[in-house]
Amino acid sequence: MSVHCVDTPGNFMRTEIAADYYFEHCDIVFIVMDISLVLDEPKIEKTTQFVLKQISMHHPYTRDYQKIPPLICHIFTKQDRVQSQVKKRNDKVIKQLQKTGILGNYLYCSTRNSTGLGEIKKAIMNADIENHGDKIMPEKFEKKDKPKETAVDPYEFMADSELPEIVPGMMGGGLVKG
Repeated sequence: MSVHCVDTPGNFMRTEIAADYYFEHCDIVFIVMDISLVLDEPKIEKTTQFVLKQISMHHPYTRDYQKIPPLICHIFTKQDRVQSQVKKRNDKVIKQLQKTGILGNYLYCSTRNSTGLGEIKKAIMNADIENHGDKIMPEKFEKKDKPKETAVDPYEFMADSELPEIVPGMMGGGLVKG
């Protein structure tokens, strides 16, 4: 396995110089954003739309049905600097962006304390698997299927004489008027 990483310059969205070089042979596109201070929703939307446009124009999967589309994943960095209140707000905003379809795959990471780096490595290793797009999220947000537990009747194997009285005086003696 070999990996060829290319970092686009910050002014790339304005100039679009050599867009075919960046998007023609890519298998993974990480949209990396610092959200330690503020989560800029319009910036996320604008950047995502730009990336989708470039991929649709330059990537061969649009012309060859045997090609797998690239994995697109937002990486939100510097999580070690995010305060808990800001993180809660960011989580709500990200969920809203997912509901509107702007945001799909995303991960949080911090290189300072290595948070999320294992998840990024896993995303890179699984990028060539078809239908990979619905699997990339921080671990705490992944939906885990819980095994269905069958309802167990605790009184199923008890003899009638061992059953507890639900209403005192109902079993055996009947109701007594007083």
